[in-house]
Amino acid sequence: MTEIWQKIRKTLATPKHPVQFNTTKPMDHLLSELADAKAAWDAEQSVTSATRYITLLELVQKHFIADQMERVDWHGR
Repeated sequence: MTEIWQKIRKTLATPKHPVQFNTTKPMDHLLSELADAKAAWDAEQSVTSATRYITLLELVQKHFIADQMERVDWHGR
C-alpha cells in the first residue's frame, strides 16, 4: 500500500524538468496500478481491493477532468 501512495504522490507532483515525448507519462504508472486493482477486485471482492480500486478510479477521474479543464479556452480566443 505504501508503494501505491508513493506512486500517487509522484504522479501528482509538478515536474522538475520539461516533459520529454519519449518518456512515459506520470499517468501511465497510475493506469497500470488501476488495471492491477481492477484485476484484484475481479479475483477477490474484499474491502481492501474495493478501497484500492475506488481510490485509484477517483484519482484518475480527477486527473482527467483537470487535464480537460486546462485545455478549454475560457477566454474565447
